[in-house]
Amino acid sequence: IDTQYTPQDSILMHVEGSSWTIDYFSQVIDRDNGTAGQGLGTDPIYQQYKLIKNMEVRVTEALTTSQRPETTEMISTGTSTFYPFVIPNKGDMFVADLLDGRLGIFEVIDQPRRLSIMREACHSVDYKLVGISDPVRLADLKSKVVQTVFFERDFIKHGQNPLLVEDDYENFQFLRRNYGLLI
Repeated sequence: IDTQYTPQDSILMHVEGSSWTIDYFSQVIDRDNGTAGQGLGTDPIYQQYKLIKNMEVRVTEALTTSQRPETTEMISTGTSTFYPFVIPNKGDMFVADLLDGRLGIFEVIDQPRRLSIMREACHSVDYKLVGISDPVRLADLKSKVVQTVFFERDFIKHGQNPLLVEDDYENFQFLRRNYGLLI
């Protein structure tokens, strides 16, 4: 029997999949509203998001495109693994580079699945493409942001929360740039 304990924080850096950087819009949910996708006509008071800038997810199934025979509508879907510091909800949105100079706007379409019974479990998330470089959707998402935080991947390696508020993120970037001078 091996009784050595390995903290899960130290192995989170090795989650399966290809790295993809996104801007994640996590719904602010309270007792008066439920989970729902982006409502373009919804007032920002009734639909609010917490923006996580430069968040890394791990793509496990790349975007696949299919066509609905009854409507001939094209649908692009994919699956990624999210780190445990954020719990995704059905209807959350994210914006990501499509690697051709355009931004894709995605919606989480299925209730995320926990990948472990442990406390710090990653989540498998299915999503669909709802728009490509759509200025109306992007402006609507940005108008509904009530808090912005920044993702710093190196913090996961050291067992810290990788989400930093703006002041802490700016201080961290300043120290990163000037570390050589401090020595």
